[in-house]
Amino acid sequence: RQFPARFTTNLAATLNNRIEVYLALFRHDEAIRDAHRTLCLYRNLPGNTANVAMALNTLSNARMQSGDIFRAQRSITTCI
Repeated sequence: RQFPARFTTNLAATLNNRIEVYLALFRHDEAIRDAHRTLCLYRNLPGNTANVAMALNTLSNARMQSGDIFRAQRSITTCI
């Protein structure tokens, strides 16, 4: 919220990288939180359909690794 709108895509990309670090550390709750935040950032930007799909895929992956298979399936279905 503190960043100007022009940095939104950079912030989302950085969060996406942090998700991968959290997943490697088995910190699934933090990864899922950042995945939701990334998804919200991309959804608020016009013309970011591909990035929204990528964010949904990342969210699905984080949910799957946390053991939440049913919600992971919903996220990936939405992505597709």
